[in-house]
Amino acid sequence: MGEIASLAYRFARAVLARDIEAADPLREEILRRWGKGALVDIGLAVTTARLYPTLKYALGHGKACSRVTVAGQPARFERPMALAA
Repeated sequence: MGEIASLAYRFARAVLARDIEAADPLREEILRRWGKGALVDIGLAVTTARLYPTLKYALGHGKACSRVTVAGQPARFERPMALAA
């Protein structure tokens, strides 16, 4: 991971952990480098990343890795054939 991605990643982790001591200096670095717009962008990205799985689970679609049943029988999974070149 490069330096830029690492800064955003560490900031996102600190925000999600509610770690003010870690988030504050990272926030200042983001503001210094890229300005308030970048801080908003990262904040929205973090929020969106948490929103979808939460909404999916709330709507009853959060059953990851569950077997699909059709007419009382487990559906077979078949890998699609590779596209011909």
